[in-house]
Amino acid sequence: TEENDVYTVPADRIQGEVPADLVGTYYRNGPALFEMGETKLAHPLDGDGMVAAWTFSGDGTCTFRNRFVRTVAHVKEQNALKKGYTGPPITRSFFSGGKGDAKNPANTGVVHWGKRLLALYEAALPIELEPAGLHTVGETRIVKSLPSKSSFTARPKYDPASDRLVGMRYSPLAANAEVQFFEYDDAWLCTSKSSMGLK
Repeated sequence: TEENDVYTVPADRIQGEVPADLVGTYYRNGPALFEMGETKLAHPLDGDGMVAAWTFSGDGTCTFRNRFVRTVAHVKEQNALKKGYTGPPITRSFFSGGKGDAKNPANTGVVHWGKRLLALYEAALPIELEPAGLHTVGETRIVKSLPSKSSFTARPKYDPASDRLVGMRYSPLAANAEVQFFEYDDAWLCTSKSSMGLK
């Protein structure tokens, strides 16, 4: 899958009519790179994440762009390929295996909240992106509300009753296995945190 910088689809190229009151940006995230060089991954869910964005400005046009999430693993692997590496993946994926540190493909979800855009994967910390151009900012602990080397759900939910974003993290393999729940206001300040044991 190729990346695209900003591309505007003219109104006369769109079948039908875009409603004038449809204004805003729709984001999607999913696996988009299924090999490292000539080595195919064992499962598509190990593919590096690519975030796409469609922006509707109310004038009948649609602006599209997409970029790979440049995680530490993505950059490391792409740099190795540029230097001529032809072996198996150099990071450890969930299904495809490999060596080295566990890979965060950041390929499962995406959320735009409080003027920040996060690419998400269930077993790792979020990766922050720049909302307009989708350029990768880097790994985030969300104002230090998450422990280092932890995770955050790929599917946070908006609670309209409290105007909060609700998410969770879990550690099922730990001796004190538990689920932690977080609520964030629109400044990404953690307003509530609670835990529930899994035993």
